[in-house]
Amino acid sequence: MKFITILAAIVAGIVTLVVATPMDPTTESTTNVNIMDRDDCDDCNKYFDGCYGGLWCWFNPTACLITCKRETCQNNGEKCHNKCGYEC
Repeated sequence: MKFITILAAIVAGIVTLVVATPMDPTTESTTNVNIMDRDDCDDCNKYFDGCYGGLWCWFNPTACLITCKRETCQNNGEKCHNKCGYEC
């Protein structure tokens, strides 16, 4: 019984260490985002923020980032693509 308790404590410590390790900023998916901060991009940015704040993005943030950028461009016309840097 003591062996199982010690083993469980070791596994919990390893899991905590792995989960608590911060990501390297150079490998995060948000470093390649090319979205300009302009006054006339407010509609595009609000649409993107609403999409990126959805429940789906909690489970797969990388795919959600790509999907939300494309949806923002497609649903808001060429303004978001040409002026604000969203990719269609």
